[in-house]
Amino acid sequence: MKNLSLMFVAVAALGMAGQGAAGERDQIQRIAREAGVTPQDVRMVLGARTAFAQYRTSYDRKEKLVHAAMVTLALEEQKRDDKAAERAVASK
Repeated sequence: MKNLSLMFVAVAALGMAGQGAAGERDQIQRIAREAGVTPQDVRMVLGARTAFAQYRTSYDRKEKLVHAAMVTLALEEQKRDDKAAERAVASK
């Protein structure tokens, strides 16, 4: 349930909804770059971890990195949205 809730927050915060497979791939790569992990590690944390052989040895560490990266990216996205809204109000 924890991962499912996190996935919903990530989808909403990072704007992945409606972008299709290419958008999802780009977002996973963006999270991976921010976290300093591989896209496969991001998929392991956000999806079914038992499908990845390395989950037993690296899941906990990678989970912390991926979650921190997702929070950072979500905050950056929120700041961009706030600035855009301020500009829209100022231009009226």
